[in-house]
Amino acid sequence: CDDISSLEVVGDFCKLQAFEFGDFNAEHPGWKAEFVAGKYDATELAPQGAKNDDISSFKLVRLPNPDATELQGARREARMRTAVEKAADAVSKLTPHGATPRLRSTQ
Repeated sequence: CDDISSLEVVGDFCKLQAFEFGDFNAEHPGWKAEFVAGKYDATELAPQGAKNDDISSFKLVRLPNPDATELQGARREARMRTAVEKAADAVSKLTPHGATPRLRSTQ
């Protein structure tokens, strides 16, 4: 029904694969997004490749040989992306109209 606006994946050794079409994109080219353990709201779907209210099918996949380092890195990257987006939004609200805010990466 394309009404998914948030999702939660529970379990360190699994991932959710979301698809644009109900046939897991088997006969239609469409987007595919993957989510590791965590909670994702409507604003966090897009960075993973999904669209709000546009998920038509999904699979929950158990990772056959989980690599804890890879999973932790993916979760850390998702958290950092969200933190950067929230910081950029806060800066834009504090920046005088017409000024260009400058963000500096510490990596």
